[in-house]
Order: sequence, then structure tokens, then C-alpha cells
Amino acid sequence: MTTSENRRVQMTKRLLKHALIELMQHTTLSKMTIKALCAKADVNRSTFYLHYADQFALLREVEQEAMDDALSALRNVDTTLTSLAYLEAFMGYIRENKAVFQVLLVNPEAQTFQTMFAQSISAQLSSRLRLTCPPMLE
Repeated sequence: MTTSENRRVQMTKRLLKHALIELMQHTTLSKMTIKALCAKADVNRSTFYLHYADQFALLREVEQEAMDDALSALRNVDTTLTSLAYLEAFMGYIRENKAVFQVLLVNPEAQTFQTMFAQSISAQLSSRLRLTCPPMLE
């Protein structure tokens, strides 16, 4: 695969992810059509299916990227900061990516993400800030 193809694929996936987040602000994932998603992203349906089986597969990729990016942002916060400054720096990252986190942390269809996010972030915070957090309820 050439560099231009890589960039094209990355751009297409980025457009689809942004379209998914925008549409999830107004409709449930189970009622979302691939046609509407592709129209919002200005991508052909056949192009969508080259990369994803359905809108749920696209959501899983968005969730995984959001989780990876959040954990990376948390690891990159200066650990010499006070606990409050550390948390403020991380919350700044969440604020910068508000659209994604508003959808993923509120939408009932992203419940798996919400549980995984809470567990992963609390584990990171406990290890970084030496917090004593009770275990998550299941």
C-alpha cells in the first residue's frame, strides 16, 4: 500500500468516525443506517464496507481509539503536579475531545466503553496518584 493510499484510508476512516459521533448525538446506533452515516461522511457505501462490517464495528473502533488516547493522555500528564493539577490536566484532554466523550460516556449503547473507561482510568489514577479507590461494582 502506498503512502497516498494510507492517507486516503485514514481520511476516510476519520470522516466516518466524525459522522458516527455527530449522528449518535441525535439518534441511536441501532436505528442509524449505513446510508445516513455515509451521506454524513460523504463516503460511498461500498467504501464503508471495505473498512467496517456495520456501524457497530465502527463504534468499537471509535471506542478503542478513545480509550487508547485517553490512557496515553493520562500517562503523559506530568506526575510531579499536585493531584488537583494532574486531574485538571487530564480533564483538559477530555474537554478538548468533548464531542467523542459526550457520546461515549452518556449513550446507553456504549455501556461497555463506559465500564471499561471507568475501570481503566481509575486504575491509572490510583497508580499515579496513589489513591485508594474501592473496586468498581459490576
